[in-house]
Amino acid sequence: MSVLVTGASGRIGRNLCQALRDRGAQVRALVLPEDSYRGVLEEMGVECTTGNLEDYASVLPVVQGVEVVYHLGALLPQRVNAFQLFEANLRGTFYLLQALVETGNAASLNRFIFASTDATYPSGKHLYLPIDETHPQQPTSFYGFTKEAGERMCLTYARQFSIPLIRPRFTFTIEARELLDPRSVAGPLFFLDARIEQLQAAAKQGHPGVADAVDILQSLQQPGQTQLLIAYGADGTPERMTLCDVRDLVSGLLLLLSEPAALGETFNLGPPSAFTLDRAVKYIAALLDLPFVEARLPLDPMCFEVSSARARAILDYRPTIDIFEMIRTAAETRSPAGVRLDRDSVG
Repeated sequence: MSVLVTGASGRIGRNLCQALRDRGAQVRALVLPEDSYRGVLEEMGVECTTGNLEDYASVLPVVQGVEVVYHLGALLPQRVNAFQLFEANLRGTFYLLQALVETGNAASLNRFIFASTDATYPSGKHLYLPIDETHPQQPTSFYGFTKEAGERMCLTYARQFSIPLIRPRFTFTIEARELLDPRSVAGPLFFLDARIEQLQAAAKQGHPGVADAVDILQSLQQPGQTQLLIAYGADGTPERMTLCDVRDLVSGLLLLLSEPAALGETFNLGPPSAFTLDRAVKYIAALLDLPFVEARLPLDPMCFEVSSARARAILDYRPTIDIFEMIRTAAETRSPAGVRLDRDSVG
């Protein structure tokens, strides 16, 4: 089986490539020039081609002869602007689909798996919880828009050229070791300083109540000390979310290869259960002997829960790694100097 993985250098892509190689697949990746993870991928036995999804000439040869495409390549919203998101997430998807058509490879594909996201659902403005695949998408961020638009683009090509499309929607996914790194994408969930930095960026965009929330949190800072944070809404409601371990997500992506009923479908892929952040933070504090502070903020508390029931029923998806297991894994790999930083930009 010949598989093309875009976004192979990202946290999900690297783990997926290893899992595919372990199953004996021939794996091809399009990697950026000077990609720091190229050596890691090549050690796995991945065939790496230098190129960029935003360069059509480099996309054309890489799609030749592949049976399966996992299109994970995209920019995440952190530290990028709308122009960059548009180019990477929309132009990159268009070039990949058009290249499959132009080379004649679209007709011979077994699977085209487009990585979408729960950011296509309306964060904070949901109609019900947990959110399933029938919930209106209605994204509230430009990143979410690019992924919803990417889905629609893939659907159009699938209808016109009979591409065997599957659309998994990922919930927030990290490698467990990132969980205890204040500088990682997960840092603002658990660490006071990281949440302040996140809210300061939001305050510059004029979001109501955010500046007051920053003032409240800054009053709790102890200089030179690593502090955890438990944030509540103004009424004392704790924050709630789903956070997925990359190992569980990859197990779901592998199931898409062999299940006939998956073709043409959409699946939320996430963890075994949601959790409230107050319980998770207290668990981290006890395990690592770190101080935590608590604060009621003049903001709607984060409350976002995604259901993977459909994937469980159709794919027999069985995620097993909950937030507490992720914390234990992160603590075991945590060095005295702190968790190693991983600044993935794709996947």
